[in-house]
Amino acid sequence: MSGVAFAAAPQTPAAQESGAAAADAESFVYDSKGQRDPFAPPGKGSGGIDEISSLKLEGIISDKNGMCAVIGGQVVKEGDRVFTAEVLTITNDSVTLQYGKERIELKKQRAGEGQQTNEE
Repeated sequence: MSGVAFAAAPQTPAAQESGAAAADAESFVYDSKGQRDPFAPPGKGSGGIDEISSLKLEGIISDKNGMCAVIGGQVVKEGDRVFTAEVLTITNDSVTLQYGKERIELKKQRAGEGQQTNEE
């Protein structure tokens, strides 16, 4: 189970002396149920294969300096990282990511089409 734990804030000495503090601090554990941690900044999650495979290619930009892609709200170029995957190539219609030994190709979506394929 992946999760984030929260503990109650420490009590001030005055509150502890008055007996207002509980003997045990209450805690809450967030269970993400395999989803992206909502408390992590975009593009900075754990970067597991499920998280990387669920990324969306939102656009491809070409200018005099080369090509960039917008993936999950993050602008990247070849050599950059999205989570823990490296951006290998950017073409006019797709982006290839390397995650460990696995390659993931994100394709521009057209109406009614899927987007990503896994290559080994």
